[in-house]
Amino acid sequence: MKKSLMIFAASTMLLFAACNKEESNGYTINGDKITFGLNMDDTQSSDKQTFAGNYKQIWFNSNDQIYVNQVAYNVVPQVSDDYFESTTSVSPLAKVTASVSADGRYDFVYPANAIQFDGTNYTATFPAQVQALNGATFNTFDNSIIRLVGDELPIWPMYYGITDIANQHNRIVLKNACAFLSPVFIYGPNWANKVFAPLTGVSYGANSPCPNFYLHEGRIMSNIKLHGAAHLDYSNMNQPIMVVDDAMPNSGRQVVLFTAPANQTIRENQNNTEVQNIAGIIPIAPAQNFDTKNFRMAFSFWTNLEIPATDTTAARTETIVMCFVTNASETTNPIMRNNRYAMEVNFQTLGENFGGYEGGLDSYVQNRGGIIHFGNGDLWVGNTVAGARAFLATYADMTE
Repeated sequence: MKKSLMIFAASTMLLFAACNKEESNGYTINGDKITFGLNMDDTQSSDKQTFAGNYKQIWFNSNDQIYVNQVAYNVVPQVSDDYFESTTSVSPLAKVTASVSADGRYDFVYPANAIQFDGTNYTATFPAQVQALNGATFNTFDNSIIRLVGDELPIWPMYYGITDIANQHNRIVLKNACAFLSPVFIYGPNWANKVFAPLTGVSYGANSPCPNFYLHEGRIMSNIKLHGAAHLDYSNMNQPIMVVDDAMPNSGRQVVLFTAPANQTIRENQNNTEVQNIAGIIPIAPAQNFDTKNFRMAFSFWTNLEIPATDTTAARTETIVMCFVTNASETTNPIMRNNRYAMEVNFQTLGENFGGYEGGLDSYVQNRGGIIHFGNGDLWVGNTVAGARAFLATYADMTE
C-alpha cells in the first residue's frame, strides 16, 4: 500500500461577532450574560453534529449544545446569506449565551452531546467500529447514517479558549481536536482486465468502460491509537488535541473497523483524468510525533457483472464479492490535528511486482474467482460474503 501524504484542510468552526457596537470583539455583554456568535462549516441534526460535505464543514442545528466553561448551553442557528441552505434550524452560523466569567477566561468545547465533563476532563470515546462520513453530502450525526448493526457514530471534538475576554478582539474560531483518515481508490482498465475480464470475456479500455464496484466496509490497522476512551488536552489553546487514554493491546497495534457511506462507488478514471474514489472520513486522535507509524488496510467490495452466453450457458448477471488486503506501509510523518490524510490504494497500474493468479489463470476462470497477488496487496474474488470473511480471517492477519 502506498501511504499518500496529500493533506486537505479539515473543517473549522468560527464564532462570528454579534451585530452590534461590540461586534469587532466577537461578543456582547448584557448584565451577567455574555453572547457569542457562532459559525461552522457543516450541518447538524436535532441534537447531533452534522458534516456538510459540499462545504467540508460542521454546522449547528436546533437543540445543539456547546460547553462554555464546563456548562452546556443551547446554540441558536442563524440564517446566513453566504450559505443558501442555512435556516433557523440548521446553519454554520449560530449564537450562544452563557454566564459571564468572573476571571475573564472562556473555554468552548463542542459538541456537548458527544463529550462529557467529568469534573476534571472533557472526555469522549473514539469507536472501534465506526460509520465513516460521506465527504460529498450532509451527514447528520444520528442513526440515520448507520449502515450496519454494531457501528457507532464518529466523534468530531472542537475547542476554543480565551484567557482574558478583555484581550479578545477577533473572531472566535473553534479548532478541530482530531485528525482525519480517508482511504482513496484510483481505478483503471489494467486492474479491471486482471480481475473482471477473465470472468466476463470483455477487454476493458477506451471502448469498454470498466465495471463500477461498491465498497462495503474496511479495516485500518496501525501501531498508533485509532480508537478508545480519550480526553481533550487544551493546555496549548492553539493546538487542542484528543488523547486516547486506553492502553495499546499486547500486539502493539489497533484496528478500526469502518462501514463505507451508502452507495460508495469505485469508478474508472476516464477522459485522462484521475478519479479519487474517497471511502469516507474517519476522525481519529492526532499522533503529532515523528515516530514510525505502520499502516495496513483491508476492504470488502461487491459488483454485478454481465456474463455473456457460451455454448453451454445463457447470458446472466453474476454477483461478485471481493476482499483486498494491502501490504504494510510506514511513515514517520506526524498525523496532525485539523488535517485530512488521503490513504491511496492503487487499483489502476499493476506495478513491477504483479504476482498473478494463485493456482493459475485457468483455475481462476473455472472457479469463478480466487486469489490474485498484486504488487500492493492481495485480492480475493468469489461470490459469497462468508468467503471474503474467511479469507480475511485466515489469509490476512488484521486483528489486534
